[in-house]
Amino acid sequence: MQYQYIGYRVKSFYQIIRYAMKADMNNEVTAQRLRVLEFWDKHGLQAALDHGDQSRRTVHAWKKAYREQRLSGSMPKAPKGKRLRRWPRAVVAQTHQLLRYFANLGKEPVHILLKPWCQAQCLPCLSESIIGRLIADAPGKMQVSPPALTPRGQAKAIPADTGQTSYQGLRPSEVGECVGMDAIERHMDHLRRYIDEVSGYALTMAVPWLNSQMTRQFFEKCFRLTPFNIQQVVTGEGSEFKGELEHLIEDSQIVHLWTYPKPPKMNAACERFNRMAQEQLVDFHEDLLFTDLELFNEKLADWLVQYNGIRPHKGLGLQIPVK
Repeated sequence: MQYQYIGYRVKSFYQIIRYAMKADMNNEVTAQRLRVLEFWDKHGLQAALDHGDQSRRTVHAWKKAYREQRLSGSMPKAPKGKRLRRWPRAVVAQTHQLLRYFANLGKEPVHILLKPWCQAQCLPCLSESIIGRLIADAPGKMQVSPPALTPRGQAKAIPADTGQTSYQGLRPSEVGECVGMDAIERHMDHLRRYIDEVSGYALTMAVPWLNSQMTRQFFEKCFRLTPFNIQQVVTGEGSEFKGELEHLIEDSQIVHLWTYPKPPKMNAACERFNRMAQEQLVDFHEDLLFTDLELFNEKLADWLVQYNGIRPHKGLGLQIPVK
């Protein structure tokens, strides 16, 4: 039996609820202060001060906000000047070192280990609550994860650090700044066919199998066919985008970006082109994909000429990619 909460899969539902509760609490405070002002009008200022247990200056400030029709002015506000967390740097550095040495250690054990070190250095020791806030403020919460392993017990390959390995948040501003690559896989009678593609200004080719060598050959053809210089390439984390293709990208002085696992929106242009290519071409000639690959690629080339040079695209302001 499954339980579904109110607001299940409704974006920002619980955040709006929190805002509503906060606004309701502020309205209660405002109503209480307005009652103090009404008591002032009926029974005088001194009686209102005794009744509300507030200072004369505070009640006059409420009265001024009420006259200017700024009811929010009578609501409680956060102070302008807030205290900053200023801890000894040596103590903070030692806390970081303990958390790196003892992976995922809690604030209570860290406090016990930190206390004798602080006494030896004649420094004040951080309390457990301060250590907890220090952990919460740090990037990644100072958590350390073990290396991921494959079913065979081997360590999973991690993409090389290129200085900007993540595509998240990148918004290209010129043609060729970021080119997306992806692949489509089709099955029939225990056979597999793949379609390698580069989206935007689209280049696509059907291949009998998919590996880094085949992807490298396809990408080399893209260098000769694209009417712009490629600066960055974004791909998934599949093995076909590593090995020989990765070496080719590095030798060409192109930045290789990687998407996170299972987020299609990070390479949305390729995913949208995948759907368009399948709906407009592949679904109509799927038999050729498994019987006559050369003829299928000819039809695919004709469709690419139409896609890049004739068909207007709404995402480009009803222009064609060539322009």
